[in-house]
Amino acid sequence: MKLWLLVLILLAACSVTQGKSAKQFNMWGYTWKVDRGKVAVKKDQVILTINGLQCIDSQFETVSTFGYGTYTMRFYQETSESGSVAAGYSYSKDSVTEIDVEQQGQYPERWDFTNWNTLENHQESFVTGYDSTEVHTISYVWLPNFIAWYIDGKLVMTHTISIPSEPAAFIFNYWNSNDPTWGGTLFAGTRRMHVTYFSYTESQ
Repeated sequence: MKLWLLVLILLAACSVTQGKSAKQFNMWGYTWKVDRGKVAVKKDQVILTINGLQCIDSQFETVSTFGYGTYTMRFYQETSESGSVAAGYSYSKDSVTEIDVEQQGQYPERWDFTNWNTLENHQESFVTGYDSTEVHTISYVWLPNFIAWYIDGKLVMTHTISIPSEPAAFIFNYWNSNDPTWGGTLFAGTRRMHVTYFSYTESQ
């Protein structure tokens, strides 16, 4: 196939995918909207699907925004393979607030934690030893002076630099990567991320 034709096909696939953005649904006591991609709403979970041969990512987010408090989530990948990134995170425009929980496909037991206070200021770290194909309860406590991350009730990381303050939507995202330094080299195949829980408790 000629390169220009392949590019047109991939662009068309992206456009069709991103056009499906109007759907809203309720889950875990919150109202969500589908931003793009293949998002399947089941009785007690939401399944995000990506395909390594397509320019595609799948994403849904809360309609409401949230500020300081405790965020708790459970998500896992059916298989953790190079070329994908699964994430749950707080986000406001231009990363004025961004607080990330990310799992890179090429590191099946590694979880990355990053917070941004605009694109110029951030702190990042990671922990290992937690299989991303198993269900884990991931939480972070966001307060004015720090963010603390927990896995299965155990404190695993605390950040004190570049702590954001602006309320933000909460997003679940699953996307293709083709970067050996982030997500890994892309391979063909369909992959699924299961999101089974989310909650937010405002700080007092």
